[in-house]
Amino acid sequence: MSPSFVSNQPWWIWIAAFILLQLSSEYSIFFLYTPGTADVYLTFSVGIILIYWLGPRVLILAYLNALIDCYFWGHEILFSWPIFALPETLFFFLSWYLFIIRAKGKYWLPDLNNVIKFLVLGIAIPLTIYMFVLKFFLILFKELDAAEFWSSLLGSWMGDFMPTIIITLPILYYFSKRVARWLTKDNAMMGPVVIQKPKYLFLELFLVFTIVVILSISLDFDKYWYLFGLMSLIISVRNGFGATSLVNFFILFVIYLFPASIYKQTTNLYFNQSELLEIYLGINLLSLFSIISGRVISDYRQIQKTIQLQMNKVEKINTELDSFVYSVSHDLIAPLKSIKGLTNLMRADRDSKNNVDYINRIEESTNRLDHFIGEILDFSRNSRVEITKTTVDLELMIKDIIANHRFIEGFNQLNFDLSGIKSKTISVDEMRLRIILNNLISNAIKFSNGNSGATVKFITRKNGRTTKITVEDNGCGIADEYQDKIFEMFYRASNNRSGSGLGLYIAKESANKINAKISVESNEGKGSKFTVSIPG
Repeated sequence: MSPSFVSNQPWWIWIAAFILLQLSSEYSIFFLYTPGTADVYLTFSVGIILIYWLGPRVLILAYLNALIDCYFWGHEILFSWPIFALPETLFFFLSWYLFIIRAKGKYWLPDLNNVIKFLVLGIAIPLTIYMFVLKFFLILFKELDAAEFWSSLLGSWMGDFMPTIIITLPILYYFSKRVARWLTKDNAMMGPVVIQKPKYLFLELFLVFTIVVILSISLDFDKYWYLFGLMSLIISVRNGFGATSLVNFFILFVIYLFPASIYKQTTNLYFNQSELLEIYLGINLLSLFSIISGRVISDYRQIQKTIQLQMNKVEKINTELDSFVYSVSHDLIAPLKSIKGLTNLMRADRDSKNNVDYINRIEESTNRLDHFIGEILDFSRNSRVEITKTTVDLELMIKDIIANHRFIEGFNQLNFDLSGIKSKTISVDEMRLRIILNNLISNAIKFSNGNSGATVKFITRKNGRTTKITVEDNGCGIADEYQDKIFEMFYRASNNRSGSGLGLYIAKESANKINAKISVESNEGKGSKFTVSIPG
């Protein structure tokens, strides 16, 4: 789900959106040079950002905005206003429909594929259709000479294309995810906000911005405009997409928007009309090259990072696999040998009085084997089963897990205190939460010291968007030097304790799968407190 389809934004969002459209149009009117045409038109950039963030209802605001602007744009025929408001509205609709709906584009532009889709489907094609429709209407209402159709269309297209991509790219890239989370209150939406920040990026950007200002003051733009494009290309190769989008935006502001705002014109600000199309074409091509190069570099670095992470995971898995095979073979063979030895003793010992002891010890070995196989199955399920969120009744789950441990030695001497369960339900992967709590409760029972005053206490509470589940016991506790190691695979704090050493490791791995964290507080001889923090 994207914020484009969220319908419960507050009313003031729409007023703010309309004001932004009006402000961008009012600013653009300063650069009007023929009816319906201006050198600087920021409404395209603002409208694209708004419709991607807020959805198609922005089209109503866009039409009203274009209708009001018809007066300021110099359209003298009153009944033509509803018609002249259509091309701009069509542009926003086509940008949203082609890129978001048809191409299923991700407007936070996470990779080259989405950048290309955005440039072509989100801007180039809608802008081309808009220009044909607008110029046709201008000719129809005698506001443009038919002989100037192609030159006017080409010049306007290239003049609008460059500012639109340069303004929208950094805003969509840097702010889309943050706005989406703010509008939807969904922290999980679209994944984490990842902005690549190469080393010394901010220092380098500051130097580039300084150079751009110096060059804009000291050089004639009509002769050396390509230097700014080359600078953008260099930044794209060095620092990737994000830095390139910022540099392009700053160049546009320093070279184009700022002086245009001062002199209230852009036509012939740097070059005469005969050079206009050639310069526009060169600027557009250099901008596109730098944008695409920057996105390729960012994607390449992200792939490198992903490969390195995968390699680290493979190394970790191989190390754990070696340990797993060794420990599993030992923990499986030990109870089997015990059972085999006890059955041989039963055959050799004809005294039936000893059979009960033998059977109890066989049962104990069988239970150990059953518990260990259960842990291996939990480990396997956690590794391969997809995460599925459901609403879980915490109190019911805890009671069920406690009941499943009723045959563990020392269970009957324990008190289970569920009075601290304040937060009753949670939306979470039920299987993995059960694995986590099953291991924590099992440990609390095993290490309870078996005395009559032993208690396992459960506390659940909501802390903002995080649910915290605490399992607290007053058992033997964990020495300080072991607390950092208890979540390692097959680690046993004491050779005298039962267990495979897999339980807490599996609990930690299951927690990692659902982005939860397990923390421990313990004092040797006084008990332990394990807390599971699960994000909402």
